Amino acid sequence: MAALVMAEMTDDRLARLESDVAHIRSDVADLKMDVRELRTELGGVNEKVGDRRDEMRTEIAGVNEKIGGLRDEMHKEFAGVNEKIGGLRDEMRTEIAGVNEKIGGLRNEMRTEIAGVNEKIGGLRNEMRTEIAGVNEKIGGLRDEMNTGFATVRSSNLQTRIWMLLIGGAILGVLAHAVHWL
Repeated sequence: MAALVMAEMTDDRLARLESDVAHIRSDVADLKMDVRELRTELGGVNEKVGDRRDEMRTEIAGVNEKIGGLRDEMHKEFAGVNEKIGGLRDEMRTEIAGVNEKIGGLRNEMRTEIAGVNEKIGGLRNEMRTEIAGVNEKIGGLRDEMNTGFATVRSSNLQTRIWMLLIGGAILGVLAHAVHWL
């Protein structure tokens, strides 16, 4: 009995397995059909992608050509700008050289003027020294005259005092005689 039960269980299991395998076969057949359809669709997509790739390559080549043309134009423009800058640089150098020449001329004129002013100052200094020496001589002469005058005034003052004393003594003598003090 146990063998029968086991045989029945095995038969049930086999029946289930066959049923499951049938479902799996059906699913595999559906999957194969889906794969075939996908392959067909992918083939079309691959063709479209290839066409698009070719179109993109063509367009990129056109863009590269345009970029190359723009690069050439840019280089030409830069060459023109560089030429203009070089011309301006040369003009600037010429102008600066002219300004430097004018500055040199002004410097020389200024030096000449300064030398003339220095000469005039030297001449004025000598004249001033001569004038100061003359003034010093006059002051020295006036000092001597003043000293002589003061000496004369001093001696004159002394003589006047002496005379005043003599006259005062004579007047006192006359008074003393008149009053009989003597």
